[in-house]
Amino acid sequence: SGNVLVANNIIYSDGANGYGAETELSYTWSRGRVSAWYAYNGLDTDQVQQETRSHGPADNKVGLGLRLKVTEAMTFNTDYRYDGVSRTSAFAGDAGPYHILDLSLSQAFWENRAEATVGVSDIFDSTSQVVNVVGGTSHETPGRTLFGRLQFKF
Repeated sequence: SGNVLVANNIIYSDGANGYGAETELSYTWSRGRVSAWYAYNGLDTDQVQQETRSHGPADNKVGLGLRLKVTEAMTFNTDYRYDGVSRTSAFAGDAGPYHILDLSLSQAFWENRAEATVGVSDIFDSTSQVVNVVGGTSHETPGRTLFGRLQFKF
C-alpha cells in the first residue's frame, strides 16, 4: 500500500465583472434623522461556477435607519438591513437571505468632548450563514455582538 496525497489546486486564470448602484432617501430634523436605502450588486464570473474563494455580494440589499436625540446629550440609533442571497462558493452554494438589526445608545459628557456608547449588533443573531471555502474550512458569520466605545475629542 502507498500514501495518498490529496491537494486542492485552483488556477485563477479567469476574471469577473462587478457592478452595482445605491440610492438613499433621508429626512433630517432638529432631533434626528430617518433614512431608507437600496443597493444592487452584481458579480459576473467568466466561467459558470468559477471558484473565487470569497463570499460574493448579495444581489439586493435594503436598509432603514433612525437616529434620535433622546436628550441634548443622549442619542439612540437603530439600523435594519436585509441582505438577499449571495454566492459563497462553487462548492458550498448560496447563503442568505438574512436580516440584521443593530441598536445603540450614546451619552455625551465632559462638555461634549467625550462620548460613551453601548450597543448590540445583529440582534437576530444571524450565525447560520456559514461560508465554506476550498479545503473544507468553514467560517461562521459573527452573529449577535455586544459592544462599548469611549470616544474623546481633543
